[in-house]
Amino acid sequence: PAAPPRAEPTGAQAKALLAQGEAAFKAKNYRTAALAYEAVLEHNPRHRACLSRLAEIEAHCGRTASAAAHLEAACDAARSTALSAPTTPLLLARLAEAYVTLGRPRDAVRVAREALELCPDGDAIGGEGVQARRSRLLTLLGRALYDAGDRKAGADLFMAVLDKEPEQPEALAEYAAVALECGQLHDALKVQLRLIVKRPDDKKTRAALARVVAADDGCTHLFEQLAPSAAAASAHAFLGTVVKEASLLEQAERLYHAALMHAPAGAAASYALNLAHVLELSLKYDEALGVLLGYMRSPQARGRSVGADGPTVEQLAELLDDAARAPAAQRA
Repeated sequence: PAAPPRAEPTGAQAKALLAQGEAAFKAKNYRTAALAYEAVLEHNPRHRACLSRLAEIEAHCGRTASAAAHLEAACDAARSTALSAPTTPLLLARLAEAYVTLGRPRDAVRVAREALELCPDGDAIGGEGVQARRSRLLTLLGRALYDAGDRKAGADLFMAVLDKEPEQPEALAEYAAVALECGQLHDALKVQLRLIVKRPDDKKTRAALARVVAADDGCTHLFEQLAPSAAAASAHAFLGTVVKEASLLEQAERLYHAALMHAPAGAAASYALNLAHVLELSLKYDEALGVLLGYMRSPQARGRSVGADGPTVEQLAELLDDAARAPAAQRA
């Protein structure tokens, strides 16, 4: 016999499923969250909150096309039932961003313009002043226009936003990307350094800075703007970590060298270890050992020991020296 049809959840059950999904989402248990949202959608395919959350999960997992499909469904539902809802421009903006990522700039232009029409001056959306929201939407529209081939219109929008808000981060990021594409390395690097100060942990900002440093003479321009000194040592070490994340080992080596050269006593060990690690990744084992030995013999390391009852750093340096000399003696 055929299985009986599944009973449609009551309003209370649907709310419970949604709450279960939200709890799992906040705990980053995305699989459980997705199952709960999908259970709600089986009986209400136009549930905007569930569609929006599923889009977030898909985007987090790198499935941009699937995220865009969920956002399209959420935007369609919003257009037909709640066009004036505060969340509608947010959904449209996320869909436009997905289209940009997917290489569909003309669709992004259309959707970004639709979102802007729902953000008239003087309103507030989601507790945020509309000017900040409009600035981000205008920047997004500028990127979409630029990618669609209307580069002047796109760049003009970036500049229009920056004229009103010189520190607007999205517009600054797009300006830097355009500057890099046009070969204006100095300007691109200057802007990216401003952004990394504002958003040191933002993955996109770190990746964008690494792309600038990776350009021809990028590291040289960086040292021109941030010359090696005791005051700049921590910045050079931080930037070394940023570019190492992007596998730019040559640039990371130069930055850690600059940091170690002017390192304060409390940071020298960390900088030396990071530099040695980069050299190891570059298969420069002798140089890596030389860096470690150099630190061990430095004034900053004097008197330090390895563990409570271990050898001093100087004694460890002697042991490493002996280990390095032994193979050479055997070869001779």
